[in-house]
Amino acid sequence: MIKAVVFDLGGVLVELAPVTKVFDYVADEAESEFWQHWLHSDVVRRFETGNSTLNEFIADIKVELNLAMPHDDLIARHRGFVQGLYPGVFSLLDQLRNDYTLVSLSNNNPVHWPIMMSDYGLAEHFDFHFPSHETGLIKPDHNAFENVANCLELDSRQLLFIDDNQINVDAAKRSGLQAYQAKGIDAVRSVLMEQCGLIA
Repeated sequence: MIKAVVFDLGGVLVELAPVTKVFDYVADEAESEFWQHWLHSDVVRRFETGNSTLNEFIADIKVELNLAMPHDDLIARHRGFVQGLYPGVFSLLDQLRNDYTLVSLSNNNPVHWPIMMSDYGLAEHFDFHFPSHETGLIKPDHNAFENVANCLELDSRQLLFIDDNQINVDAAKRSGLQAYQAKGIDAVRSVLMEQCGLIA
């Protein structure tokens, strides 16, 4: 039986700008391959586990992606990666909250996290938050999922995890979670209708 619903944030509840727009970056690979690179990049992982500063991250990612734009411009572009909540997020979370523990498990950083929590008002709509830059644990690593189950004192099979990235979904399944890919609020709602009996 599902007891907790665990949400990724970016691309699931929070709309993201296209990576090509943020980085002014035209890649030969498909977007899915870009995200595979991003999720395994040492530069990104250091920043999103709290082990580098914003300035260090920007300097290093410029080199890694071979970006020509000025440092301050890239900082502004990176801040604009998050675009706002998808319509209907709060009503969806409120509908779930009576029956499930609500959790966020997000690869995040000190730039985007306060925007999502304070500016967008997500903080009070969850019971628990596990942002990577505060826990030091990052998806798709097994210990990121294990930590959530341990902190909630639940069996992994009692967690329903929703992420927009198939790499993280596959990793969650290997860690014993019930996990599904969903990009955007409509896809999230479809998963919840099927798995939780949520009424549209």
